[in-house]
Amino acid sequence: MRVMISMPMNYFNWRSTYADVKNRLEAKGYEVTPLTYKEIYGKRPPDIVEELCDDNSYRVYAAPLFSMSTAFARMAISDAVYFCHGWEEARGCRLEHQAAIDYGLKILYEDTQEENNA
Repeated sequence: MRVMISMPMNYFNWRSTYADVKNRLEAKGYEVTPLTYKEIYGKRPPDIVEELCDDNSYRVYAAPLFSMSTAFARMAISDAVYFCHGWEEARGCRLEHQAAIDYGLKILYEDTQEENNA
């Protein structure tokens, strides 16, 4: 089963935390969905976000929305989503959670080790 990891990006040293979660899931036999745009598509993301904005507004809304589009692409190639501690407080994680429910992906929670069929 392929699992996408959803975690707040405001974690201190989130890359290390992500690697730890990934290792735990792989040890349980899960295949973890690639994290980055480049890992999914084999190339860097387009610069379209910056090109479309003629000022620094992309830092406010366009870049986070582009990141969400990548998250949804990752979700589309996953069977389940694993929500790390604190997901309820992160806007992006809440959007991912609702999408997982709406599209019937299996949901796993770090806090409870609980598995739900959405």
